[in-house]
Amino acid sequence: MNRRSPLLIWAIVAFGIALVLGAAALAGSREKSDQPVSATEWANAVCGSVAVWRGELETIANDFRSPGRIHADQTREDRRASVRLALERTVTATDTLVQGIESAGVPETPEGRQAADEIQAWADTAHTNLEDSLDAFEDTGDEPRERLEALGAATGGILETLVTGVETLVGAARLDAQLGAAFVDAETCRSFSEEEGA
Repeated sequence: MNRRSPLLIWAIVAFGIALVLGAAALAGSREKSDQPVSATEWANAVCGSVAVWRGELETIANDFRSPGRIHADQTREDRRASVRLALERTVTATDTLVQGIESAGVPETPEGRQAADEIQAWADTAHTNLEDSLDAFEDTGDEPRERLEALGAATGGILETLVTGVETLVGAARLDAQLGAAFVDAETCRSFSEEEGA
């Protein structure tokens, strides 16, 4: 009968512990998604998640436009890979956004549940739309016109998501007076309020 080495046994045990801890962390995050929190804490968490996400998208766009990213010497496949990478990074950033909003909890205000649901719905829709844009780009043929159309649609979808995100945040702030005050007090929300008022 073959005996497993102590190193292999410890590796299996460590892997099992990691799985248990990962599942516990995921469960904790899901539980917190319905946990009541103060309006200011919730506003800070939500606006912070959106601000980080928007910063990521701006970085992706700047990287994509940087000199040398796409140039005349590149092949079609190279250019296609650059666009695919940018879209994949956008989807990954939106994954983080969704998780951040899920873990923000529910503000303890008269319309807190509605506010949390509306912002969660926006984030989920953003994620689905961006994934669809990536899939559509990957499904395009070799014709440059098809790829340009797919890229244009993806770019338009990202811009629309950015605009509707600010609108959704501002709309949530207007659902009740406590939420409005929280968005004013929350430092991470001020830039969004200024944009909407501009």
